[in-house]
Amino acid sequence: MSVRTPETVVELLQEMVRHETVNTIVSGNPFAEAKLTDWLEAVAKAWGFHTRRIEVPEIGRAHV
Repeated sequence: MSVRTPETVVELLQEMVRHETVNTIVSGNPFAEAKLTDWLEAVAKAWGFHTRRIEVPEIGRAHV
C-alpha cells in the first residue's frame, strides 16, 4: 500500500480522526476500524518500523 506519510503529529492525528472507527456495537459495522488499522500499519512501515498484526478472533479484528 502506497501511503502519504504525515509529517507532523497534528497531520497524523488529523488523518486518524478522518477514519470511521465507531464501535461495532454502535455502528453495526464489524470492520469499522479495519481501514485505520491498514493505514496505520502502512504509515509505520513507511517510517521504517517492522509491524505485525495480532488477530483477536473473539472480536474478529486485528491490532497492529
